[in-house]
Amino acid sequence: MGAKIAGPATRDVPGVPAMGGGFAHGVRAMRERMPGAGGKSVASGVKVEVGEVQTAVDLEIVVEYERRLE
Repeated sequence: MGAKIAGPATRDVPGVPAMGGGFAHGVRAMRERMPGAGGKSVASGVKVEVGEVQTAVDLEIVVEYERRLE
C-alpha cells in the first residue's frame, strides 16, 4: 500500500525523471516502451517496511545532473 503512495509522489518531484537504478532499471525501461507491455509499475524503485511503531521507505531514484532537490 505504501509503495502505491510513495512511488507516484516521488515521480512528481521536479528533477526526478525516473525511479529505480542499475541494470534492472534499464531492463524495466525497455520493457515499458514495448507495445502491450502494460505500462509503468507504480511501485518500481520503492521498498516499504512497516513495523509496529514506524515505517521505513527506501527509494531508488534517478536525479537530473546538477539538479538540487528540495
